[in-house]
Amino acid sequence: MNSRTPNALIHESSPYLLQHAHNPVRWEPWSEAAFERAGLEDKLVIVSIGYSTCHWCHVMEHESFENEHTAALMNEFFVNIKVDREERPDIDAVYMQAVQLMTGHGGWPLNVILLPDKRAIYGGTYFPQKKWNDVLQMLQKLWVEDRAQVLTYAENLLGGMRQSSLLLEPVKEVQGTALYLQNGLEKDHAYRDTVHGGTEGAPKFPMPVNYLFRLDAALLEKDTELEKHVAHTLRMMALGGIYDQVAGGFFRYSTDAWWKVPHFEKMLYDNAQLLQLYARAYRFTKQQEYRNVCEETFRFLLRNMRSAEGGFYAALDADSEGEEGKYYVYTLDELNEASGGELETVQEIYEINPEGYWEDGKYILLRSLLNTVPPERLAAREAARERINTKILAWRDQRVPPSTDTKRLCSWNALLASAFVEYYRSFGDPQCKEELQSLLHFLLEQCCEGNTVYRSNERRIPGMLEDYALLVQALTDAATVLPDAPALLSKARDICTEALERFGRSENGFFAFAAETASELVTPVYEIQDNVMPSGNAVMADNLYRLAHIFGLPEWEEQALHMLQQVMPSFARFPGAYSRWAGLALRVKHGYIQNVVAGPDAAAKAETLYTNAEPHSDVFYVTSLSELPLFEGRFRADKNLLYTCRGHECDLPQDI
Repeated sequence: MNSRTPNALIHESSPYLLQHAHNPVRWEPWSEAAFERAGLEDKLVIVSIGYSTCHWCHVMEHESFENEHTAALMNEFFVNIKVDREERPDIDAVYMQAVQLMTGHGGWPLNVILLPDKRAIYGGTYFPQKKWNDVLQMLQKLWVEDRAQVLTYAENLLGGMRQSSLLLEPVKEVQGTALYLQNGLEKDHAYRDTVHGGTEGAPKFPMPVNYLFRLDAALLEKDTELEKHVAHTLRMMALGGIYDQVAGGFFRYSTDAWWKVPHFEKMLYDNAQLLQLYARAYRFTKQQEYRNVCEETFRFLLRNMRSAEGGFYAALDADSEGEEGKYYVYTLDELNEASGGELETVQEIYEINPEGYWEDGKYILLRSLLNTVPPERLAAREAARERINTKILAWRDQRVPPSTDTKRLCSWNALLASAFVEYYRSFGDPQCKEELQSLLHFLLEQCCEGNTVYRSNERRIPGMLEDYALLVQALTDAATVLPDAPALLSKARDICTEALERFGRSENGFFAFAAETASELVTPVYEIQDNVMPSGNAVMADNLYRLAHIFGLPEWEEQALHMLQQVMPSFARFPGAYSRWAGLALRVKHGYIQNVVAGPDAAAKAETLYTNAEPHSDVFYVTSLSELPLFEGRFRADKNLLYTCRGHECDLPQDI
């Protein structure tokens, strides 16, 4: 029990902000009032940004923000603001850009010093306590003794931020997107790790955005070398320590080049996208390993991240009892006890040897490419693994678990909804369809009011571009497997229309990260590149393209193609940063296929089409009359008909 008087964060709902509510630093949440007071008191502002499962955020809190001397320094000379980057990615995006311009790199914790008008003058990531104290004293001295220099630097930095906000390769010569796509795929070869899979070097992030594109490109472009690379990467991740071999689910990234030692936090956005990736890979390859990963990860999500009130939580921490990974690693004695004395069986399944050894007598459970069995023994090995995992998981459940960040974010849950759609297409699991319907209900009932989207249901934070874009994508995806396709597609169109009005500020057709009403930001940000999540602009462009064909909206298709044409030269040079855009380029090149099944038995007939549908094609069905353009005039009460359109060309209907 912390006896220290809490600061203003005690009234917040964010687990990250609440973690700092008993710091001696007089933290307060982001607000206009805080900046107004900074102006009145003639103080600089510290904005410290992180998230609840950030290990180095915890370290800096312990070293500096819980230290009475450092807190006194911060409280005397600064107004101190804490921001949860997952609640307010718009604030994070603005000041991450500033820090990257100042230092050449970024990360979390993100600590920036601002003027009372929100212009940045200094920033960085993790600071050891002594350096943090020195920085604060230096900046306070400058603020008092050389304010003109500080103000000049702030204005120059803001100018640089505005210039770099929408930085794309200049289009000197207009070429077709297909040529840029080909050039980017050729460039992509140089970044592949042919030994361990993934991208060369360490640390290794799974980057599912890249691999969803690479999988589709391998299949559509008939690129067998790329297909082998994708398969090798997926297998290496599934066998490695980055995957929780006992309970399913992926950790955030591997600290090494061979997927062995993870950073042990589990994020919803990673697991949603990786579930989608492995499910899609299974649909086209029927590899049992992919199915195992999907089923185990699906169970993990339901068991550990689903909220009883609807939706899924944001993350599980890497630390428990003050140690990173403690919950997930084992000594030999612990493995023997956990398995009920079957240590030899554990050693047959997992690498309990120098390959799996981590530190301090502890092992990370992983499997090796060498630890394989002949096909005739595979079923017995998998049965033994499932039996042993059940024992170890029951034993592990007695440990103190990592903390859970219980935020339920619209964009991350929308990613999971799209993953559930892919899972259902691949496996036809009725439980998955039920979970999808429940998740959509949460998104539409608790994260929306009309066509206005909110980022979090706990706090009515206005939705960012990614919330709108990914929700539109989820609704469009869900319409391919659920019976109320006309209603879902109409809702997707309406929310997309709202997004066009709220975020469409750029002269060249791109969307701002935050809405036009977000006047509290010092400059707008336009996020074009993919990261661990897809670019909101790229998802919006794909939404516009799909919905243009579904509703007959040529102006939406024109905008999507205009955006795509501006980005593809950058994909040709830096393919890993623009994979989601390249996915749209694949759709354009190969034609967006809409399969519509209409008739009294359309639901059952559509089920037969899911597993054979091409990448970037959709299957919709209706069992009654609909005036929606995609379905209008196609329903017959006496027969089931399949209508197939590729791009703007349609085949004659077929009896099905």
